Amino acid sequence: IYESSLYVGQVLDDVYSRSKFDAESYVLDAIHEGVDGYILRMGNLMPRLRDGKFQENILDNDFVNKIIAFIKIGMIPDYLQNLPLNFTPIDQASRAIYKIVTHTNNTNRIFHLFNHNNIQVNKILKILKNLNYNVKILTEEDFKNKIEKILHDENSKYLIRNLMNDFDKNLHLDYKFDIVIKSNFTIKYLKKTFFRWHKISNKYLVRFINLLREEF
Repeated sequence: IYESSLYVGQVLDDVYSRSKFDAESYVLDAIHEGVDGYILRMGNLMPRLRDGKFQENILDNDFVNKIIAFIKIGMIPDYLQNLPLNFTPIDQASRAIYKIVTHTNNTNRIFHLFNHNNIQVNKILKILKNLNYNVKILTEEDFKNKIEKILHDENSKYLIRNLMNDFDKNLHLDYKFDIVIKSNFTIKYLKKTFFRWHKISNKYLVRFINLLREEF
């Protein structure tokens, strides 16, 4: 999916996807009629880069809840080790928005605003280990067996409630996406305004984990 992409044959059979598609269609129609508008497709908005501050209702964030769930059960399947994770610090995102709306153009009004410097799950696991959180890496079969035991234990089943919708019928966590998001135009455009996305440092991730610590 590029900035110029809208309908590429994607399935629009759920309310959320359909509403996003319809909203972009209406905004594009308005722009074509002369309205000074933009479509900003945001990434995974995460704590501020500057000081680690984040939303007060942190447990309303689905990504955060999944990370907490893995920490609580103390394990993760090996096939997720190299899964890329997107952290788009909210202060950088707001700065990028400001750059775009104050440097107008009529060529393209659609932008992909996400930090393209992804990290892998392995990096989170190393940070957790340094903070004395033992999240074991299990084979797919061992992970499946452990999850089955949790599901049959009424006292611990709540630990994986935020992962339940992610399991397939074989208790495999499917976090792979067929669609690849490209932001080449946005990156080049922002570069001309002297904006760049920062890489996610270990210091940032330590702050992030410490923020979650209060919710364990």
